[in-house]
Amino acid sequence: MKTVDLKFKCDKCEEEFPIRILESVDVKENPELKSDILNDRIYHFKCPKCEYDNKVLTPFLYIDSELKYAVQTGEFNYLVAKRKEIFDKIENLYKDTYKDFRIHGAISTLELNEKVFLLDEDLDIVVCEIMKAILEKRYIIDYNNGNTPKEHLNRVFFDYSNGKLCQVYETIKNENEKAYYAREFDMNVYNDLYKMFEADLGKIDGYLFNKNIAKKLLGMDNEDLKYND
Repeated sequence: MKTVDLKFKCDKCEEEFPIRILESVDVKENPELKSDILNDRIYHFKCPKCEYDNKVLTPFLYIDSELKYAVQTGEFNYLVAKRKEIFDKIENLYKDTYKDFRIHGAISTLELNEKVFLLDEDLDIVVCEIMKAILEKRYIIDYNNGNTPKEHLNRVFFDYSNGKLCQVYETIKNENEKAYYAREFDMNVYNDLYKMFEADLGKIDGYLFNKNIAKKLLGMDNEDLKYND
């Protein structure tokens, strides 16, 4: 675990006070912190003067050396610029097992959580991003055939619901409201996609692989994702 001490100015009253942020954690060595990380508690700091709950987001490296993966959070440009430094850091920390590590970037805490959930289940991130693209296309086909609520899809993501890994469909009900529909993670779809792309997975850069890259890989265009309203 590595921490950094900073001076922070409250977003509400501008009182300056010291905070200690987590820069990196190996949850094998500090398992008690995993829940705090996945529930965003590590990013919150209460102002000692006005008691305002400040959320402080700084780049953070999540490591699970037992399952051999790491996820670095940060803005996209940061993740691109710091790529070599991040990979070198993992190599220096885990020389004997570095070649087995899966290393990914995440541009938000939600994306960090999703990748942790998937990697904890020993699922391949590239295949899961391809799966998102496929599920999105299937939703739009079902929508056009009248088999879904009349709500455009905002995104598909993976999360836990009632203790089970699920694929969640976030839809737009109206200008001010979103709806969420969760289905149990479809391992049949995942396994079919894994077999389809298994020979190429070693050639695909998974560090910042996302659904948009997956769409290009699948040859999807706007016509494939068009609502017939």
